[in-house]
Amino acid sequence: MNDQGLAASTLYFTDYAKFKDPAEIEGERCQAAVPQTQVSSYVLAKYRSVRDLKKDLKKGKFPKVWNQEDLGQDTIPVHFVFHDFIGQGLVLEYTKEGMRYFDNTVGAMTKLS
Repeated sequence: MNDQGLAASTLYFTDYAKFKDPAEIEGERCQAAVPQTQVSSYVLAKYRSVRDLKKDLKKGKFPKVWNQEDLGQDTIPVHFVFHDFIGQGLVLEYTKEGMRYFDNTVGAMTKLS
C-alpha cells in the first residue's frame, strides 16, 4: 500500500499469464518497460488511485510489461489487483491475447482452480 491508500496484490495466474519477450522491446520503448515482477511496485510508486491508473491504461501510457525469468522458471505467471481508498478495484492481466484490465467490483480476488 502506498501513502495515498492504493493497495496492490500480485497473485499467481498459472497457465494463463503471458508477457512480452524482452527482445521485442526496443529503442525508446525500453525506457517505458517494466518486468512483471515489478508491476505492483511501479503502480504504487506512480499512482494515487485506481482512477489514475485506469486513465493511463486507457490512453496507452502504461509501460510495456516484459517477461523476467526468475527462480529457475521460464516465467513467473502472475496477474495483479489494485484497490484504492474509495473502494475502487481493478484487475490487470497479461495473456496470449495481450493486456486486459477490468473493474473489480467485488473487492476481493481468488483463483477458483
